[in-house]
Amino acid sequence: MNYCQHTDLIKLSFPELDLVKESEFYIFNNEDFAVKLINQCIDFCENIQSKININIHFSVQYSHIFNAKAIVKKNNGVIIFNSGLIDKLETIVLDCIEIFSYENIAILTMNKEEKKDLIILFSEFCISYLFYHEFAHIMQMLDSTDQKNQHLQEEYSDVNSFNIKNHVYELDADHFGVSMSTTDLLTYIWNKQYPINPVLLFNLITISLFTISSLIIEFSGKDFKTIYYKRKSHPHPLIRIIECTEQILFFISQNFKIDEVFFQATLQRNIKIIDQINYSSCRAVGYSNLLEYKIHEIEKYINEIEENNNSFKELIRFRSQELSNILLS
Repeated sequence: MNYCQHTDLIKLSFPELDLVKESEFYIFNNEDFAVKLINQCIDFCENIQSKININIHFSVQYSHIFNAKAIVKKNNGVIIFNSGLIDKLETIVLDCIEIFSYENIAILTMNKEEKKDLIILFSEFCISYLFYHEFAHIMQMLDSTDQKNQHLQEEYSDVNSFNIKNHVYELDADHFGVSMSTTDLLTYIWNKQYPINPVLLFNLITISLFTISSLIIEFSGKDFKTIYYKRKSHPHPLIRIIECTEQILFFISQNFKIDEVFFQATLQRNIKIIDQINYSSCRAVGYSNLLEYKIHEIEKYINEIEENNNSFKELIRFRSQELSNILLS
């Protein structure tokens, strides 16, 4: 099925959604980027439907808000990206690569042609993370014992919204999203150069951590500076970044024999880059200060989330390897 067919099927169940038509793709800041993103997500849907026989559809909603959501209704799954997310995503990737290119080591090890390749690679990396994060939510909701007509969105909410299940769901969806996107990154690394150049690996891992961190920071709005735990609809963005970082490094370590010192250097490099930049509305996030002064509290809360995982058998982490193997075969 193409984008028009996906959109038409979604409108049958959700006529209230203001979805972008194919003839209206001119609304995007960069139509070529938007079309590539949309086609990548449609391909993901088609692959899922053919491999595991789940009805899942994708479309884009008119909205400038940086948001995405997963909806389940009558055993059908829908993934919606806002038009504002697509426009902002391209900017995030371009900014991340540009900022990274001025980092001390990057200045000595990257050229203009490599920057072009990296923009393509990490655009696809971020799209994969976002899509499979939402797909994880669909699988969670399909297998949940709760009412099936429900949705989960990525924009942070603070209005009577804390539910431990939602925090568990978000970290679980992040876990699967970065697992799938990092698998694509590993394929690129293996195809790019063998034996692997340590500098290439150092750069690619750092950019992957940086782009995922930047996406999560953008979703969180103004929620970064003050750490919180049992509040809001999503775990504090720093908690999500720590978990995503660990998952990415875990996947890399499963495929390459890398010294612990290498990973620590990568983490410190990412933290240093984030601390030096401003996000939307000139927000500096104070990543290193939060990490230094709150790490024990953060680890305690992450452990509490981990202890709650067994209460939710619908989580993707219990079958992520099986799902990955099927979808990537």
